[in-house]
Amino acid sequence: MKRENVWSTVISLGTILGLAFGLYFHFDKKFAKAEAIESIQHHVAQVDKRLDIKILEDRRDKLQERVWDLEKRFGETCSNCPLPTKEEFKKLKLDKELLDKKIDQAIK
Repeated sequence: MKRENVWSTVISLGTILGLAFGLYFHFDKKFAKAEAIESIQHHVAQVDKRLDIKILEDRRDKLQERVWDLEKRFGETCSNCPLPTKEEFKKLKLDKELLDKKIDQAIK
């Protein structure tokens, strides 16, 4: 082989190897790895669960405030309140109990 052919072969192989490594590292950085995706999905699931619990707690707090308002006006048992208010009072108490159960289940 001539000296020129040897050099052209070496340069060609070096160029091909350089391109191959460059492409590998480019795609390695560009696309997310499975471990990173799993970690992010786990984190998002935790945040989603905390948000759901927070929403349930806020709803429960609003119901409790309304119950306290009715108790303040009509007494703790709401025995002397009008019929629609008495029904609302009972419904609020039941809804609050259901929300408490949902919150307990969500926390576990």
